[in-house]
Amino acid sequence: MTNNNENQVPSDLIAQAQLKRIYNLLLDIKENQDYQIRWERNNSILAPFYSARTKVIEANNSKYFREKVKSLKDANTLFEESVSAIKSDIISNRDEIIKKISQPTYRQASLQTHADFLLQDIEIMTKIVGMQIYIDLTLNNEEMAHDGLLSFEGSMELVSKQDIPYKTNYLKELAKKLLYVKKSKWIKNNSIPKVSLLELIHNHYSYSKNNIDLFINVNTKLIEFHQDSNVNLSNTETAKIETEKKMTLKTKKCKTCKKKQSHHLKQYQFVMHVVIRANN
Repeated sequence: MTNNNENQVPSDLIAQAQLKRIYNLLLDIKENQDYQIRWERNNSILAPFYSARTKVIEANNSKYFREKVKSLKDANTLFEESVSAIKSDIISNRDEIIKKISQPTYRQASLQTHADFLLQDIEIMTKIVGMQIYIDLTLNNEEMAHDGLLSFEGSMELVSKQDIPYKTNYLKELAKKLLYVKKSKWIKNNSIPKVSLLELIHNHYSYSKNNIDLFINVNTKLIEFHQDSNVNLSNTETAKIETEKKMTLKTKKCKTCKKKQSHHLKQYQFVMHVVIRANN
């Protein structure tokens, strides 16, 4: 039977409208999830950072020495909360990126989201650690400043150290699974190259003309920083030992902190190297 009612809406248009409604609902859910992820990141990383910045301002404006010291120590504690959250986020994003790229098919947008989060973590952590070291040296705590820099280098090695196997030839990897082929010499002698996390991202990231080679450039800078900081820290320790040997009882003491003036020179040199390097 044929329905000749002209006012009736065709069933295919109804189906399209329902699909459109479902799509908009899924899009709204995705946007809410993205907002939730960013809110949690900001709450765990940026909230302690802003509180620490307020403490630093309080220390700067305070007229009393004890209050200055207490505010700076409180600021350092809050900075450490941010650093700990960033370290956890770097590890999570590292694992997620490696897992996604190892899959034959993955969403490029998802990979770029995790890669961008990783880049933000590196940027924020670099600035915070620079301020932490400055505060430690202001409080005359060189050991904590030294340990903080080493901890920062360890975190940066998670993204710059070449320790991730990179399978460039999937046919060769497939051949290794065959019983007789995997025993062949050309299979056994062919080792899988290893790359850093930033190099891995560089090989799969969808660049634009404004950020071309961004991740590989960051990787190069981190390697240079690691090499330079190792040399400078070694020189600092050597200079410290030599200075202590040359100290005599005639060395004048600082009127402010009652310590020998040579410690200010070492502190200044160390601060200038670390803070300028870290914040760049």
